[in-house]
Amino acid sequence: METIKKNITLILALFLPLLMILLIVASIYLPRIFIDQPQYDFLYSVARNYYVGGGKYFVENGKIVEREQRTEEDEKYGYIVEDSKLFFHDIENNESREVSFEEALSFNLDSRIISPDGFEVVYGERVSSVFFPRGLDVFYIKGHGLSQKLNLQINYSDYHGFKFIGWIKN
Repeated sequence: METIKKNITLILALFLPLLMILLIVASIYLPRIFIDQPQYDFLYSVARNYYVGGGKYFVENGKIVEREQRTEEDEKYGYIVEDSKLFFHDIENNESREVSFEEALSFNLDSRIISPDGFEVVYGERVSSVFFPRGLDVFYIKGHGLSQKLNLQINYSDYHGFKFIGWIKN
């Protein structure tokens, strides 16, 4: 007991930083326990061209529709409707897989930006500075105080061609 009283400053100097680290970790991870996690998977497409206009795919009456021909707007603004790849994103495992158009037809889709459970897919900011000269473009799922990086199958050069198509209704 006498040793503790003599070395209280040393003990506090070692204990307080550890306590602060634990509080910071708890403040980051504990809220995730109490926040509802996203429940809806979604469908997206990726084209390899910046000028994709409205995209090749869209939702009509809850089903995916493929636009075959160029519109007047495509001609006017130089948009290219090219082959896009479709991807199903499993929100629980945060994984994407490519799907065929025929498989995508089996999904009932909700094309609203915000999912029925209150989440949305948002584009992250490009990071570029003196210390980090390389750009970083990412997508997140955001809602109810949660923001989580999405592991989408998208290359750095393809991020302009990303198009959210719809939430998959169960």
